[in-house]
Amino acid sequence: MKYHLVNLFPKDKAQESIGVGYYTFQMLEHLLKINRHELIPDDKIDGDTIILVSVTTLDSIPYLRKVRQKYPENIIITGGQFAFNFPVCLIYSDYCNVGEAFEFIQCKSIEEIKQLKCIAYHGKQELIEPSGRIDWKLVPACQTKKGIFYYWKGVGCRNKCGFCFTSWTKQQQENDTRRVQSVANDIKKRGAGLILISNEYDEDIEVKVKDMMLKQFLRTKLYSGNPKLIRLGVEFATEEMRKKYGKAFTNHEFYEALDKAAVEQKELNLFFITGIEPLDEITKLLTGYKRYITKPKIFVKLTNIVYQQFTPIHKDRFNINIKNYAYPDYQHELKNALDEYGGWRFKILSTAKPHKALYETGMGHITSDEEYQEIKKILTAATAEDALSILLSSGVLHNDFRPLVKFWYQKNKTMEQAFKEASDKSQSFINKYLNAKL
Repeated sequence: MKYHLVNLFPKDKAQESIGVGYYTFQMLEHLLKINRHELIPDDKIDGDTIILVSVTTLDSIPYLRKVRQKYPENIIITGGQFAFNFPVCLIYSDYCNVGEAFEFIQCKSIEEIKQLKCIAYHGKQELIEPSGRIDWKLVPACQTKKGIFYYWKGVGCRNKCGFCFTSWTKQQQENDTRRVQSVANDIKKRGAGLILISNEYDEDIEVKVKDMMLKQFLRTKLYSGNPKLIRLGVEFATEEMRKKYGKAFTNHEFYEALDKAAVEQKELNLFFITGIEPLDEITKLLTGYKRYITKPKIFVKLTNIVYQQFTPIHKDRFNINIKNYAYPDYQHELKNALDEYGGWRFKILSTAKPHKALYETGMGHITSDEEYQEIKKILTAATAEDALSILLSSGVLHNDFRPLVKFWYQKNKTMEQAFKEASDKSQSFINKYLNAKL
């Protein structure tokens, strides 16, 4: 088949921050080649060329829209991590591959593609069953910038936190440890660094950056050298909220982890979800740490909650309390509070306005270009309160994609059961989607 694979992540100086996105492009390119598809460059696209777009994040949607405008007559097929929200992708594409790409890429015709349970298109009456097949032996290690390679270690997560899109859409599976170690050894011989793509893993493989759960970090002895940076999802400031959403550890354990990082000379990147609790709770938690040293650094990233389809927390999307959302000025307020208490190890990373999270929540629910245009207004709203008003009045939050999908943990789900899951207000959307034509 003739494919043009759109690269939304071109190599440039900003590559370090979008390494995973560019790795996805390189891996898809590799899989297309070994399955003997013809790759068509941008300047050779004709009417028979199928356009492929991997929608990795919400940031890709405006680019996908531009691709549709540029190639109005070509077949466009979308996929990627965001593609579980396939009604959004189908605004600007003809077909959407939901889940992993390995089954789809093996197909030799559009008719064969349409037969896959993981392929969505307007008018399809069957529930979508995301593809979970990964042929790990075919997964490549890819260089995303000078001296840095990425390699796919695992997918999904052993912990199904109430806010986590990944763990509720991807069944946990892992690449073979021996294969990963072999790749790591080879990259080390080249004098390059390795970053493994995985939510978390236990193996002692030499990498520059490692993602871990806090309790996993506490029980793992780490030595000098790589990894230099440990990424920990703290998520919430209070023990009560962490327990409620699946990250149950105490404040005492949190401070133990900061002490351990100091002893083992590991920098930490702490991720917090803001928007659920009062911001003062984060200030209390961090200023409660009284170890007066300056190194190694602790980076704090505050990210406002995005209510994503298929997650348990999605049911609370109509009860947004905008006063709990972080804002750029709070970044400075928190830093000043930490400096006053001697928290010189902490560095507060930049925080986006609440508008961004509200925009992303809305964009994850749109089903038409008209809704896209309405949700775009959130970004230019005068205040966060105005942004929230646009989101709630748009009506997009009633678009519930949950009934259209059957995940691995819903083995006996039928179309009739799916309709029962839909609320009265989202029922009209479900009917409209199922009765639409290509």
